[in-house]
This record gives sequence, C-alpha cells and structure tokens, in this order.
Amino acid sequence: MKTVFVLFILGIMTLVVFAQEVVKELEKNQEALNTVREEIESLKKQIAKTNIKSSSNLEQIKIIENELALLSKAKLLLRKESRLLKKKIDITRQEMKEREEKLKKLRTHYAQRVVHTYKYGRIQNLELLLGAKSFNTAMVRYKYLSFFAEQERRIVNKLRFEIERIHNLQENLNQDLQRYEANFKEKEHEQQKYLARKKEKNELIKQFKWTLADQQKRLKDAEQEYQRLYQIIVQLERQRRLREKKGEAQAYSSLNFKNFEKAKGGLSWPVNGSILHKYGKQKDPILKTTIKNDGIDIKAEAGSQVKAVFTGIVSMVTNLSGLGNTIILDHGSGYYTVYSHLDDIFVERDELIETGNIIGLVGDSGSLEGAKLHFAVFVNQRTENPQSWLR
Repeated sequence: MKTVFVLFILGIMTLVVFAQEVVKELEKNQEALNTVREEIESLKKQIAKTNIKSSSNLEQIKIIENELALLSKAKLLLRKESRLLKKKIDITRQEMKEREEKLKKLRTHYAQRVVHTYKYGRIQNLELLLGAKSFNTAMVRYKYLSFFAEQERRIVNKLRFEIERIHNLQENLNQDLQRYEANFKEKEHEQQKYLARKKEKNELIKQFKWTLADQQKRLKDAEQEYQRLYQIIVQLERQRRLREKKGEAQAYSSLNFKNFEKAKGGLSWPVNGSILHKYGKQKDPILKTTIKNDGIDIKAEAGSQVKAVFTGIVSMVTNLSGLGNTIILDHGSGYYTVYSHLDDIFVERDELIETGNIIGLVGDSGSLEGAKLHFAVFVNQRTENPQSWLR
C-alpha cells in the first residue's frame, strides 16, 4: 500500500511541475500577445490621424503590410496559446484522474479501518489498557493506540485535501475550457481581419501604376532590407560563436551540421514552383539599373507547404519590410537558410527542425508580385546562389 501511494505522489508531483511550466509559458505568451494588441491599436490611431487615401499606393500598401505583420504575429501567438491551453487541459485531466484514483484507494482503506474499529476497536483498546500488568506497559499501549488514532486522523485529512484539490482542479479545468473556446473564436476573428486586409492590399496592387519615384523607392527599400537581413545574420552568428565558446551550444551537440556543406547540390527544394527571380545582379527594365538579389524567388501557389532544406535550429521568426514573414534556420558552422514572404508559420524560435519538416506556408507578405517564396543561403555571413545548393 505504501509503495502504491509513493508512486501516486511521484506521478502527481510530476504533473504539477509540468502544469507550472505550462502556466509560465502561457503568462509569457499572454504578455507578448498584449504587446501586439497594443501595437495594433497604436497603428490604428496613427492611421486615423493620417489621410491614408491621399497617400501614394505604395505608402498605402506599406501601412497595410505593417498591420498584416502585426495580425500575423497575433495569429501565431494565439495558435501557441491554443497549444499551451490544450496541454494544460490534458495535464489537469490526467492529474484529476490520478487524484480520483488515489481518493478511491484512500476511501477504501479508511472504510476498512472504520469497520474494524466499529467491530473490535473500543472493546479491544479498553482490554489492552486494563489488561496491562504495569503502569509502564499501560503507557506503552496507550502511545501505541494514540499512534493509530493519529494515523486515522491523517487519512481523514488526506481525504479532505484530495476532495478539495479535485474540486479546485475541476474549477480550473472549466476556466481553461472557456478560455480555449474564447481563443478559438479570437483566432477566427483575427483570421477574418487578416484576410480582409489582404484583400484590400491586393485590390490596391491591381490599381497600382508604377512611377519612376515608386521604382526608385522600391529599389532603395530592397537594398535596406538586404542590409538589415545581413546584420541579423551577423548578429546571430556572433551569438552562436559566443555560446559555442562558453560551451552553451547544447542544442547543436547531438547534430553533425558539417553534413550541410557535404549536401551542397543535393538539398531538396523548399517548395515546388518555378524561378521568378534568380540570384545575383538583375537588370531593372524600368530604371535601367542593376538590382542585387540575395537569394532566389520561387513562384508558388499560395498556401503551398514550405519545408526545411536541412536540419537546423530556428534562430529567428520575424517580419521584415519587403520580405514579410521570415524564418531563419541556423545549420551550424556559419550556415543559415532564410525563408521569406510566408503566410502561416508553424515553428518557434530555438525549435529543432529536421530536414523536410513543414515550417510554414507560401504567402504574399511583403510582396507586390503575389504569392512566392524568397529563399536565401548564407555561408560565413555571405550569400551564395541557392540554386548551387539545391538539386
């Protein structure tokens, strides 16, 4: 009996620890979600103060892109909240199940003691005390009986505690189920807003008439975004080397990332599609100037699955103006792959991703050319032609 109860306690303690960790993650996620909501409200106020309709189409599209980026981030956080709530609900149900089993055994054990006490307890206890041959023997027997009485009181207290705990768990479960339902409705609401704003953006793009000023601004923005992405990669690589120097690169310890270099020319394509823009210098037909492309742009159907080309760690999930929703995978030893213009994102920072895992869906975030995937490969903080890495 004692061994069974010890196992019960260990199992319940483990569940309690898991539940506490999930609660902390939920709180952290909620803080991030509240921050995004505040940013959305702030953007709405800015839009209300500005005469958007009098702005150029390019400026209007940029404003919509900013809102879409925030809505996309909110959707991602809401999906995470949904997963965490589901996990917490499952843990609570499991703890309730184990505590109910423990309560059942405690009740059975206590009932047996009550029956025994009713039949023999009082008379037998009295006989033990009166039958003692000396005062010392009587005192020993009294302490012995007091010990068993105390044990019974402990069982009663345990029964009360388990009943109260199960009641509290049920209340928490009901609250979490309500929150889970509210989360589902909020996700639908955010998705509707997201789709409505995307439709508005696409309508603007249809009406779009490129001016020389627009083209020049687009070129300037593209150059700035490349520099921003380059600085992000430099910073990520600096952090990785620092962790490695300190012996903190535990996430990489079980993986042989040197195979990434060996895989050159044999990597699977991240998405099925056709090349829209090649790597390197491309001549702009309107500006009659050269545009540098740091990766390749793959034309693909909206909603197509984007897959990791090689095992890696998610080092960044962000939104970049001109590139939209972006994932950066760290493959170790200075190798990174970049996936941009995503719609939905299915991974989180610091998550280990295996070759072929689905990390997101093709979208048109940050794009004026419809759905596509921008794919880049960085080697020692410099870009290389992704096509030379793909088979």
